[in-house]
Amino acid sequence: MHSHILAVSAEKSHLKRQEVQKLNMLLSPSMSVTEKEEILARDYGIEIEQEMGEELRQMSNLSEAIEERGIEKGLEEGIEKGINLAKKVKRCLREGCSEKKIAEICGISVEKVNEIMED
Repeated sequence: MHSHILAVSAEKSHLKRQEVQKLNMLLSPSMSVTEKEEILARDYGIEIEQEMGEELRQMSNLSEAIEERGIEKGLEEGIEKGINLAKKVKRCLREGCSEKKIAEICGISVEKVNEIMED
């Protein structure tokens, strides 16, 4: 009985892993719809009909939109962090801190401090 439970558990685990792999593939922005259709047919035995093909294209568009939004958000956050860092460096300069001390306070290299100070 115990080994039967383990076998069922292992089978469920394998199925879950397979489903996660399928979702990763379906939502992958780096794969074309044609590639996804080929993988679904070859690896999962799923033939894509016209209606399902349209749904697959919509999923691909969604994953691309999510990726684009992630890039935009990352850029916005990066710009904000850069601005705040420059302000912190300039504030430290006004307070008379050395370049080495500014680097230490800001958690950046002396070279980066000098880059910020250039303008």
